[in-house]
Amino acid sequence: MHRVREAARLEGMPGPDYTGLMRWFPRRSPALRRTVLIVYWIGIFTLTHTPHIERFRPDRWRFKYEDRVVHFLFYSGWAWCWRGLLLASRGRVTHRDLAWIVAGGAAYGVFDELTQPLVGRNAELADWLCDLAGLATVALVYGTAGPGSRRAGRRGSLSGDRRSGP
Repeated sequence: MHRVREAARLEGMPGPDYTGLMRWFPRRSPALRRTVLIVYWIGIFTLTHTPHIERFRPDRWRFKYEDRVVHFLFYSGWAWCWRGLLLASRGRVTHRDLAWIVAGGAAYGVFDELTQPLVGRNAELADWLCDLAGLATVALVYGTAGPGSRRAGRRGSLSGDRRSGP
């Protein structure tokens, strides 16, 4: 096989197609993605429950709505990790899965905001709304896109988890 690739390269033909490898990775690594999600989630919890975390940031990173942006990024990353885990486990993500991700993230955001005062931080509605914005952005922008997406959202199915049509 190596000789075939080398001959193709010397003759100016297109090289090997690595898209098969990229399709293999998301479908075959649920354990890795689960580990990434757990580590990410622990990181979010730790960072959102660290008192006076602002003092650890360099001055050049500070701007007016940095806390809101951080909440948006944390929760969009959380939703992305969940989406990747479901994609790796099942090979598809349905609209119902995305709704559960957003609902679960919203519930965790409430828990996160309500427990921050226990460590001397402020619970703010604006932070929770930014959490929701991050969750919704992943659900709307990436949705059911990816390997298996044709199976995930067929015509005639509003929830995306029934298969209809040919």
